[in-house]
Amino acid sequence: MPAELSARHLLDRALDAHGTWATLRALVAAMFARRRRPGVPNGLGDHLRRDLGLPPEAQSPRYWDIR
Repeated sequence: MPAELSARHLLDRALDAHGTWATLRALVAAMFARRRRPGVPNGLGDHLRRDLGLPPEAQSPRYWDIR
């Protein structure tokens, strides 16, 4: 890995350019932002299943049918 692409080199450049607290704050914000991203949905949507030649998944009951 080239030295200019190493994590240590990039961290040193960020510290020199922005300071310790701003870099630390950005790192913590990035860690928490990563958790908030939506994950991969479970299963395929009906339109993808149809495109692949699969039958659609069982439909959930409509809200007016639930009593």
